[in-house]
Amino acid sequence: MIKAIFWDNDGVLVDTEALYFQATQAVLAKNSIRLTRDQFTRISLKEGRNIFILALQQGMSPEAVAQLQEERNRRYSDLLRNGTLLME
Repeated sequence: MIKAIFWDNDGVLVDTEALYFQATQAVLAKNSIRLTRDQFTRISLKEGRNIFILALQQGMSPEAVAQLQEERNRRYSDLLRNGTLLME
């Protein structure tokens, strides 16, 4: 039986958003797609859309975009293992 559920909205207990942005920005940059913090905030956080829409708009195939997302996930996992996440 479940007795409790622990829920952390990003930025309450740990801050992973900056690392997620960093990983996403790096993967897109390798493919000549510039991602600013403002774009990330607007597209991903405010509009709730996948940031990789930028790659699709540049003519990348859905399969290539899926590979970018996998690469971003690997980079993000590496950053999580090595980064400082706890909030003060």
